[in-house]
Amino acid sequence: MNLERSGAGERLWVLVYGSASVGTIDEETLRSILRTSREHNARLGVTGALFYRNGNFLQVLEGEETVVRALFARIRTDPRHTGCFSLLEGEFEERLFPAGTMGLLTDTDRSIEHSGALDGLARNACTGPASKGARTVRKLLEVFERIVR
Repeated sequence: MNLERSGAGERLWVLVYGSASVGTIDEETLRSILRTSREHNARLGVTGALFYRNGNFLQVLEGEETVVRALFARIRTDPRHTGCFSLLEGEFEERLFPAGTMGLLTDTDRSIEHSGALDGLARNACTGPASKGARTVRKLLEVFERIVR
């Protein structure tokens, strides 16, 4: 499925950011964040994935550039995390996570590699116009997993 263009004609924008949680974030809080994100992001046409491990967040957001930038500006003000910074930002040909609105991978999952969270990303990293971007994002997620073990 190719979702590179929105109704407004903007190109697909992908933003990957990292941050650290303020205090302990339990599984129920993460699920609540995900529920809210899914509802809000679906209305905005934003997809992606949220990764949380050992008090650290890494999130991939993808959608129209103006929408993703505005969403990131709002996310940066969330008091549940600190040190929010952009790791990767740019125009992509295709969505990396087209199957759903927002996936979640947490401490309780065995690993990013074996969770199935990157199945679509792995496919995109091998073929198609999104391959270079998909490989870059996949590498970022693999590094995130190694660093925060």
